[in-house]
Amino acid sequence: MFKEVSLLIQTPIIAATTGRRIGKVEDFIVQPDSGKILALVAKKKTPFTKMKIISASDIYEFVPGLVVVSSEEAAVEPEEIVRVNEILKQKIKIIGNKVITKSQVYVGKVDDFLIEFPTFYLAKLYVKTNILQDLFKGEIIVPADKIIKITAKAIIVENDVIQKERVKEAKMIREIAT
Repeated sequence: MFKEVSLLIQTPIIAATTGRRIGKVEDFIVQPDSGKILALVAKKKTPFTKMKIISASDIYEFVPGLVVVSSEEAAVEPEEIVRVNEILKQKIKIIGNKVITKSQVYVGKVDDFLIEFPTFYLAKLYVKTNILQDLFKGEIIVPADKIIKITAKAIIVENDVIQKERVKEAKMIREIAT
């Protein structure tokens, strides 16, 4: 099963043991080396409460309109999960991050991404290009196997990501012309 992250943001999180609401999904933490989803960030209830994260291993399921986790105790402070805390300190984000090819050609910015469940791996990136290109192409979909590296400054992808899009665009133009 695949889920778009944009459809999960702001989704209520409930504990399976009590049925109580823990918060709402704010973001997902991705291991930059592997593309594995390590945790989700639970939105703070008030500006004065600390950020809470929930490990992917504590997520039971995604049902329409809800994320079900093991228990209320699954929501912990980032410092309690060392790998997650390190990624947060590096400020590595997926949505909004710029995408460039290995040869340093700018592709666009990540608008959304797809997660595969139950493995919790990043499956695809949805990349928005500039406004003029969007009118003709829409978004570029980058499969996870084309991602070379994820950093705080950019996501680096294989060069052929753009070449394949140009071929697709040429085919579309030919179809419209005929």
